[in-house]
Amino acid sequence: MDWNDLRYVIAIAEQGSLKAAAEHIGVNHSTAWRRIQGLEEQLGCQIFIAERQGYRLTDAGLEVLESAKKMASHVEAIQLSTHINKKDMQGLIRLTAPNTMASRTLPEMIYKFNQKYPLVEFEIIEGIGDLDLGKREADIAIRANMKAPENVIARKLKQAPWAFFAHPDLVPKQKMDLELLRKQPLIGYKGFEPRPVKWFRQNVSSGPYSITCNNVETAKGCAKNKLGIALLPALMSTELVEVYRLPNEFSGYIWLLAHPEMRKVVRVKAFWDFLLEQNEKGMFLS
Repeated sequence: MDWNDLRYVIAIAEQGSLKAAAEHIGVNHSTAWRRIQGLEEQLGCQIFIAERQGYRLTDAGLEVLESAKKMASHVEAIQLSTHINKKDMQGLIRLTAPNTMASRTLPEMIYKFNQKYPLVEFEIIEGIGDLDLGKREADIAIRANMKAPENVIARKLKQAPWAFFAHPDLVPKQKMDLELLRKQPLIGYKGFEPRPVKWFRQNVSSGPYSITCNNVETAKGCAKNKLGIALLPALMSTELVEVYRLPNEFSGYIWLLAHPEMRKVVRVKAFWDFLLEQNEKGMFLS
């Protein structure tokens, strides 16, 4: 199998159309289509389905894309390691991530990275909101969402389930089910509408609550201080006890994001690859 064929799978998946992918790679439309057809024949499966809105990946295509992205990271890492020089590996990298990752995970990763590249400086911006990577609001972002934003380079790091969490002193002795959960002091949300919270209101309780918050960090703080049981993303709830997990369909994913142009900056690309490497080893977001 030719690695260059896999580049076309990544390009079509990221660009959304065959024409845009061909322009991105620098070939004509027919060449791109011929490479995809050749790859499908080699693999014995259909990778894309042509629709009015663009090209949709089949289930087999999703697996091919995941493997292609991993291979792309390895190829780029080899290319990067042979071209890095001292001048490239200095300057600022702006990072943004939710609270727990911004305060715990990223500092540890930065420390390890700086052992090899001590002249690279970092700025950490705590946050969970939308941002414009194209305007350099950040070079690399970590976000928890069902899907990655459009027009960015995205790598899926880990599944992010939602569950109800309680302080150890508030955990019932019997196994928690929905009926028992409804009888507990619950922390509610106001002005915060992700799908898991909507499920919470429809299936557990629409109120009244022991206390109401407008974001998960505040709800976590309330749960830590025994003000009730909070619905939280599981990855940010290490100090609490999980008592009831939502169905898998309400799980999101942790995404590593960057604007395509930013990943051409050597220091940014080096840190991006470092995070992916740490994630594969189970040392990032563990």
